[in-house]
Amino acid sequence: MEENKGDILNQLAIITDLIEKVNFTFKTASIVFEVNKKEFNNTYNYTSRKTEDEFRPLKDDDKNFSINISDVQIIINKSNV
Repeated sequence: MEENKGDILNQLAIITDLIEKVNFTFKTASIVFEVNKKEFNNTYNYTSRKTEDEFRPLKDDDKNFSINISDVQIIINKSNV
């Protein structure tokens, strides 16, 4: 993949905005990303500091975390590979 540019929270907000505008009715919407350990840690540290959630350092056995933007849940999974 190419190098990512731009703020991740802004990018995710754009994606969630598009999902909410899909032309059908849905009860819940979720997006799942599976990323390597380094990306998982970087994403968690960045997003947890930027949101109003209380920062909790990751433990080695943490395998996922989620971010809610509007009515869309974004789940970040740590890949085992």
